[in-house]
Amino acid sequence: MADLGHLELLQHGAGTWNAWRNEHPTIRPNLAWCSLVGASLTRVNLRGALLFRVDLRGATLEEADLREADLTGANLSLANLRGANLSRSTLLRADLIRTTLSTATLEETDLQYADLYKANLRGSQMYRANLRGAHLSGVDVSRANLRQADLSRIDLSHATLSQAQLDGAILDGASLEGATYTQEQLERASSYRQIRL
Repeated sequence: MADLGHLELLQHGAGTWNAWRNEHPTIRPNLAWCSLVGASLTRVNLRGALLFRVDLRGATLEEADLREADLTGANLSLANLRGANLSRSTLLRADLIRTTLSTATLEETDLQYADLYKANLRGSQMYRANLRGAHLSGVDVSRANLRQADLSRIDLSHATLSQAQLDGAILDGASLEGATYTQEQLERASSYRQIRL
């Protein structure tokens, strides 16, 4: 469960929270299982935070620092994470339905079995991200960097992959039915066996 002192500090706003983080850099914030629905957390420093099962539906986290945070099972549906940094964070089985992640950094992020239905990942950096088994139906990953990402067994049906970089990506068993992509993009992937078109 969340540390109530940490939650109270965060409720004072990103400015107060970030100042506290700067003063106490060794403390790992614990906000697990708490409700932050609709919270305004632009540029908040949540690096390394425990955010297991946190409810951030409709929250604003533009340009937030979420590097190495544990967001396993978190609900981020309809949240705005434009430009946020989620490098090496864990979003295993997270709810990211219709979430805005355009220009976000998700390098080496664990997104296994996450639900990204109709999410906006336009221009995002997802180098070596693990999206194995994720649901990306209707997602916009145009201009995204998906180099060396694990996209095996994912649902990319009706997704927009225009100008997405797939060099070295693993697409084994992925569903691309109705998706927008080019044969050249597929040929740049390291593996794309048994793709469903």
